[in-house]
Amino acid sequence: MVHAFVLIEAELAQVADLAEALADVDGVAEVYSVASDDADLVAIIRVRRHEDLAEVVTGALAPIRERTEKLLADEAGLDKLLAHGAQRARPVARETMTQVTERVGFLPAAGAG
Repeated sequence: MVHAFVLIEAELAQVADLAEALADVDGVAEVYSVASDDADLVAIIRVRRHEDLAEVVTGALAPIRERTEKLLADEAGLDKLLAHGAQRARPVARETMTQVTERVGFLPAAGAG
């Protein structure tokens, strides 16, 4: 039996979905979320042969790699996607910073309000 620990970096918002998807992959025995500078998830793979390990890793990660390459190839589309994400994040960040400012006791920034 071959055992492998695969460290995976992921966007924070995608960790839960990615962990769930990985847990459904044949050969992936366990998936853990970790607080580390090196990884966000650890997938434990258990297969019979080294060739099976290569199949699990490349098979599971190929769609993720392809999606990343597609996004990076379309700079205008990526800029649009990032701008949309930033637009959605601003109200959440603004509210969070308002709460932090109130709880810590800082005065609001000039022009804020």
